[in-house]
Amino acid sequence: MRVVLDTNVYIAALLTPYGVPWRVLELWYEGQYELVISQPVFAELQEVLGRKKFAKRIDPLLSDALLEDLKRLATWVRLKAPANVSVRDPKDLMVLGTALGGKARFIVTGDEDMLVLRSFRGIRILTPKEALEVIRGR
Repeated sequence: MRVVLDTNVYIAALLTPYGVPWRVLELWYEGQYELVISQPVFAELQEVLGRKKFAKRIDPLLSDALLEDLKRLATWVRLKAPANVSVRDPKDLMVLGTALGGKARFIVTGDEDMLVLRSFRGIRILTPKEALEVIRGR
């Protein structure tokens, strides 16, 4: 099953190793799902990780390892521009576009603005906790 993780899930995983977002990432490493990513999502993740507020809170070895693993192991796709959708934050469009371009089954996010959509063109939008339940119950 193909899954897109929003940037906030990667950040939450790195901030709280062994929390629910971390477990979602672990399941990818265990081969439980196919992680789909695009260049814009990856670039946003790099930019967020470079912010001063995370410098002392996220282990740079861990974040560097994650970025390298994403480069090597994730499924890279081109964005498919979502039409006829209204979102409060325009950056959410790149996550939706990644999911469309990658034919993802669901998006995992902690972003309330995206979660209220619940689904987008047949792609479910789940919290990390909901995603764990779906992945484990496949």
